[in-house]
Order: sequence, then C-alpha cells, then structure tokens
Amino acid sequence: MNNSIKLHPWLPNQGYYSKMLNALGYQDINELLKEAIPQELLIGDDAFKSLPKRALMPWEVEKFVKSRLSRNPVFELSKVFAGGPICPHYVHPVTLYIISRGEFLTAYTPYQPEINQGLLQALYEYQSLLSELLGVEVVNAGMYDGATSLGEAALMTVRIKREKTVLMPESLHPQYKAVLKTYLYGPGVKLLEYKTDADGAPDLKDLEEKARSSKPSGVILELPTSEGVLHDKLEEAIETVHSYNALAISLVEPLALALVKPPGEMGSDIVVAEGQSLGLPMSGGGSRLGIFGIKWDRVLLRQLPGRLIGSTVDVDGRRGFMMILQTREQHIRRERATSNITTNASLNAIAVAVHLALLGKKGLSFLSALIYERTQYALKLLRQSGTSLKYPFSRHFKNVTYNIENPKSVFVSACNQGIIPFAILTRNSVISCFTEVHAHSDIDALAKLLSEKVR
Repeated sequence: MNNSIKLHPWLPNQGYYSKMLNALGYQDINELLKEAIPQELLIGDDAFKSLPKRALMPWEVEKFVKSRLSRNPVFELSKVFAGGPICPHYVHPVTLYIISRGEFLTAYTPYQPEINQGLLQALYEYQSLLSELLGVEVVNAGMYDGATSLGEAALMTVRIKREKTVLMPESLHPQYKAVLKTYLYGPGVKLLEYKTDADGAPDLKDLEEKARSSKPSGVILELPTSEGVLHDKLEEAIETVHSYNALAISLVEPLALALVKPPGEMGSDIVVAEGQSLGLPMSGGGSRLGIFGIKWDRVLLRQLPGRLIGSTVDVDGRRGFMMILQTREQHIRRERATSNITTNASLNAIAVAVHLALLGKKGLSFLSALIYERTQYALKLLRQSGTSLKYPFSRHFKNVTYNIENPKSVFVSACNQGIIPFAILTRNSVISCFTEVHAHSDIDALAKLLSEKVR
C-alpha cells in the first residue's frame, strides 16, 4: 500500500512548501509527518481504488467517508479513565441547547455593544460566576485553554516584575510544561523547576531556596497538582512566593474549589484553570476554555491578557455592557498589546456560565464531593490490587498517578475490552481519572483489569 501524502496540485504556492521543507531539513512532507502520524493510520492511494473514475454523487461520498469512520472504536464515557487536564464529565442537554442557539453559536467578537447586549451580558455573567468561584475580583472573558492561560500568566509576571525567570513545579503536566517552554522561548525567559515532597505536595524548602537564588518574576503553584494530589500547602507557598517579591500563579481544578478555600482568598495574584470540567465535552481534544483571573490591582489589571467585559449605564440611565480596556488586544496599540490572544472562545465561556448556573452552589458542592468520593474509592481498590501508586497515602481529587510496566501493551489490551484505562505520562508512569460519570462498578472493572496486569 502506498501511504505517502501528496500535495494536491490545486494548492497554491507549491514552491513555498518546498522552501519550508528544505529549511526544516526534510525532502518531502512524508518525512516531516512520519513521526506525528503512524503509517497505519494513513488512508493511502489504495483506499480509493474501489471508487469509480468519475465525479461522485454526494451520497457516494458520504457512504465512502462513513466506511472509513466505521473503523474508529466508540467508547462509553463511563469507560474512559484517561486522566490529566481533560477528563470525561457529564454535559447537561440544557447547556448544549442554549449554546446551539443562533445568537450564541454564530456570534463573533461583540465590537458593537449597541447590538450585542445579550452576548455581552452572558460573558459578563460568566466573569462574575468565575470571579466568585476563584475568589478573585477580575476574570477575563475566556482564553484558548488552561495551558495557554498558564503561559500568558507567566509572561504577565515577567512584564510586571521585569525578571526573566519563572518557577514551576516538577509535578506539572508534561503538555503544560511544553506549552510553557514554547511561550517563554521567544522572550528568553528561563523556566526552572522546584521539587515536590514525598507526599506530592510542593516542597516548600526547595521552593524557598529556588526563589531566593533565581529571583523569579512569577511562581506557578498547583491545587490539586497535575498528579492529582489535593494538598494543604497552597497558602503557605503563596506567602513564600510573596516574601521574595514574586507573583503567585495558582493553576487549579475548578471543581475542587467547592471543597477548599479559593486561591484568591489565600492571596494568589493570578489564578488560571482549564474550564473543560465545567460543562464542555471532551470532543477529541478541542475546543477548550482557558480561565484567567486576577486580584484587584491596577498594575495587574493593565497587564491582563484577553477580553474584559464591563457594565455601566447609558445616557438614559439604563444598564449596559461593553468591552473595556481594549488596548490589551488586537484593537489598537498592537505593538504594546499584552497578548495576541484574539480568538473567540466566547461560546465555551457561555457554556461554562450555563453549566454553573444549572448546578448552583449546592449542586456544585454535591458534584465536587461526588468526584472526591469516587477518587477515594478508586484509591482504595488500586491499593488492594497491588498497583504501584506514586503517592499511596495522599489525598487525591479526580486524578491518580501510578506506575505500571509496559503501559502501551496494557493500554491496547484494555481498549480491546472496551476500557480506556489511563493516559501515559512517561515510559512507566500513567494517570487515571475518576469523575461523576464513573459508577463504582466501572471503577471495579478498571481495578480488576489492572490487578490482572500486575499479577
């Protein structure tokens, strides 16, 4: 089978593709993509041999595409345990219905407030809800995802403090680390790691030593950690960061904030998060929502990336909404813009607002407690099964990290049984999640499967 990728002759500027490939050191596009796309996944020319040598009718095209899509396995949400920043959660049909309405679904940037009051108010409500949840006074109208929010937060601290060093925990998710390195590479910002202790919490002694020696602009703290540990050292860590004149960036799981004190109330300067757990489907990797909040501070406010929606009254005294402090983005003074974040993640922000409104305070507390209970139940079973937990005696929320031999073969074997057991972090380290969609019987099935592999 010929699985090579060919540039279609209809594509313009063919010469530029060759120049770009040569600059990267590749002969053709197949060389460039062979590491990213496994050969067995490429359709190749042979797949099209059965098609007639003529223009196809729409139903013929649809039939062919469906035949290819039918090769993809479909997993029940309750059988997906792949952990990390993105996890399976229940999305209420009301949320999906409201964001499917034309006035939200097709709306773009609300440049003209006089004809966009509904959209602007929805985003204002999102900001207000998240402000209360995070314990900060200001939240912007949404960014790409959690990883890019974290990158923007790191850059923001450098602009304010003028020191080209940022500290991050060694427990940070590998993909978040990769995004951070990409964001900080251009400005020449040094990214240093501080250690976690034996319980998976931040090692405050090492954090203090690194802060003293490197003089960072900002320090990234996690609650819970990317490895799932729900520790009680965030407030003390924030105090340590402030004692060395750095800004504290808290990367949080929003659902956990119904169980613990919000980071803003602990003194965090910047709070960022991935919003997928608040009413967004997994959707094969996108699209996401980056949550970004700050405490009330004029310096922080002037450097805040992303859009900000404000409320005022018009000449007749009626309440109205508009975008405010727009110098930060693509509108004016571009050479001084705080960020190039300009895409419209507003639909996902509205979905999160609807989801939180549906849950209410009691519903959110119930959901968080349910996820915590599911996680403790899973930890108990994993201990009993002999699974090598990374932090066997620490409290966890949603995510649990453990070691397993030959994770790729275990993964394939589990998938053949209808279960996605974990996400692979490193060669022998994996992470599983446990949320409201996982019944005890689902967790039992995963623990049994892992127990068999351990034996």
